[in-house]
Amino acid sequence: MPNTQVSIRVNIDNMNINNFVPIQKELIKKWSGKNLYIYPGILRMENQNGTELSHAAISQWEAQKLFYELRKNDIIEGGIYPELKCNEGCVATMNNVYIIGPKGEIYKCWNDVSDNSKIVGYIQDANLTNSSLFFRYLLGSKFYYNQECRECFLLPVCSGYCPWFRLKNQYENGKFILCQCVQKVPNMLEKCLEDWYYKPNINLQIQ
Repeated sequence: MPNTQVSIRVNIDNMNINNFVPIQKELIKKWSGKNLYIYPGILRMENQNGTELSHAAISQWEAQKLFYELRKNDIIEGGIYPELKCNEGCVATMNNVYIIGPKGEIYKCWNDVSDNSKIVGYIQDANLTNSSLFFRYLLGSKFYYNQECRECFLLPVCSGYCPWFRLKNQYENGKFILCQCVQKVPNMLEKCLEDWYYKPNINLQIQ
């Protein structure tokens, strides 16, 4: 299968954030000419209480800065914001998207995999086993229920926040920062717009 692309995720936290580029170059050199996509995976590490990110984790804004620099310098694929694309949103809030575990258990969010309390059903059963959690994800975690989001000029460009964080804050004493807007990262929007302004041969097609 020569056209198969192999994706390699390199897990990143505050301890090794500067190691991604050297690792990527080493792997590309090792498998030169192969169809590889090597990308950074931001580890979401929580404190002991599971109520907020630990100090070792990269914050959402720091992650946005990292992806900006990597994309600007053509180290990883992806355009610099703003760009025309179809944002599919999150699987947790989609009607017909699920994560299936090794025993046929069904989850609405991949962050819940292996947590038995977050199983919403089984593929062999016709009915949900945890309809309360299912509808919390499908309806209760929607960004338009959040007052801050409803009053934000940038919605829905950002596509809203992470539903998993939202439910953690609502039902598990979480203190996670929900807003993930690229535009609200200090100076980020100005940087992106300047890149677009000075970028040669830009051809935007508005549909």
